[in-house]
Amino acid sequence: MAHFLVEIQFKAAADQQDLLEQRVFLERIANDRSLLLAAVLPQTPGKGLAIIRAPSIEAAKAIYGEAPLFKKGIIGWSMTEIVPTYGIPALLEEERDE
Repeated sequence: MAHFLVEIQFKAAADQQDLLEQRVFLERIANDRSLLLAAVLPQTPGKGLAIIRAPSIEAAKAIYGEAPLFKKGIIGWSMTEIVPTYGIPALLEEERDE
């Protein structure tokens, strides 16, 4: 399984309903183990990130393309593959290889 960094940029303000829908989406993809991390960047207002696990970048883009805030045009994002070398994602991959 590959890992991908999603760099998120808010393009518009989200209301409470939008944020609730996004949280439900994040919970769903966390429960299916596609989402490893979602975070806001408090020192960089309007930006956030996510780490996604998927078999390919196409699959990862399809997963995050379903984000309600993205579908409503509230956020934009870019994605790049990353290779975890230390930490929980790396340890999980090591366990699978044994």
